[in-house]
Amino acid sequence: TFWSINGPLDRTRCRGQLRHMRALGFAGAVFHPRFYPGQPAYLGREYLETLSAVVLDARDLGMAIWIYDEDGWPSGTVGGEMLQRHPELRQQWVGLYREPPDTGEVITTFERSGQPWFVVRRDGPGVDYLNRALAGRFLELTHERYRRGLSAEAFAHVEAFFCDEPEFGLGHAYDALSPEGAIPWSVDLPTRYAAKHGGDLRRVLPGGFFRDSGDVGDRVRFWEFLLEEFGDGFLSPMDRWCREHGKQFTAHIKGEEHPLFQVPMVGSCHGV
Repeated sequence: TFWSINGPLDRTRCRGQLRHMRALGFAGAVFHPRFYPGQPAYLGREYLETLSAVVLDARDLGMAIWIYDEDGWPSGTVGGEMLQRHPELRQQWVGLYREPPDTGEVITTFERSGQPWFVVRRDGPGVDYLNRALAGRFLELTHERYRRGLSAEAFAHVEAFFCDEPEFGLGHAYDALSPEGAIPWSVDLPTRYAAKHGGDLRRVLPGGFFRDSGDVGDRVRFWEFLLEEFGDGFLSPMDRWCREHGKQFTAHIKGEEHPLFQVPMVGSCHGV
């Protein structure tokens, strides 16, 4: 079961909750800081010492423990610390506009039915899951803190890390997106696309916004390219770290409800 920790971390209270869950028949729990109030500080020394004791209490009750790898969601923000330390990892997207907005870099322009359109790069509130540097930074700031900060016995008892709602970058930026349409973006994405498929990614973009523009094959290739970049650049490093340290890795990716959600958020649930 998900075990939501949305109050101060207190061993006595946690031990009582574990006993209650065990009495109800649960075999284990996912320790889930759910926008935790920071008492004691998230991932700090006291937090990890208290959690070590809680994990061993679970072990003594015969319960498995998984760790939810974020404070709230989506995974990758480190409770807001990631962008404070690494602002270069801020989420990006390109939006379609009839007139260029006051901020943002114009990536390309094109004309359709006499109407000029502007494709503009914008920054979002989240992190850039298509940036190849994100996974390493996230592992360093979260998973390695658990590995080094938990007692050896407690870390050994942790079975898995649970990652929640990683995606291309549109799913957590609804209010900021252009009403005309938006597509995930990232630093040096055109260079990576050219290295893999050749050609200019900017030529493909109109077909990402209008069904009757561009080549269908280019559109499919673009979304599959994003899927591969997401899998290879973010999910695979997370999985490798877990395997190297004897842990299981699992994730709930955002947009699983319907293919229309899956494509702009993760490409395909089956693909990841």
